Amino acid sequence: MILYNFLYSNLNLLKPQYRRFIILIFDISAFVFSIIISNYLYENSLNNFNCLFIFLITFGLTIYFLSGQYKGLTRYVGSSSLYFLALRNLLIVFLSLFTGYIFGLIDIEMRFWLTLWITMTSSTGLLRLVLRSFLIELKLKNSKPAKKIAIYGAGEAG
Repeated sequence: MILYNFLYSNLNLLKPQYRRFIILIFDISAFVFSIIISNYLYENSLNNFNCLFIFLITFGLTIYFLSGQYKGLTRYVGSSSLYFLALRNLLIVFLSLFTGYIFGLIDIEMRFWLTLWITMTSSTGLLRLVLRSFLIELKLKNSKPAKKIAIYGAGEAG
């Protein structure tokens, strides 16, 4: 609740790069959450948690930055951006899987990777929808009501 009140009162005052940094921290948290949930569901006793974490963060943040994930922030999240998020996450999971197998660092069942992709996409997508709603609510609360005006007398000259 303290974090909510802090963000609610200060988010609009932050520069865009600081807002991007906050979303970046949330994305890293979503990656960690996805690894933990996927590991818990399949009881893999993931020995190489650090390797998987490093792969996901490295590939994830690189792909997110290069594909423009942080450009529009969260105000313009719609169904098409969620589809692109799912594709980005699929690429991240595939690169992590491929790199882990090539170097012999990660040997995990395929269903773990599928669960990881689903949880990553769900958690990052839900995060963006919540932040979008939060920003819209904040914008509506801080906006002044528009003055009503009427334009008349243009005549034929227009």
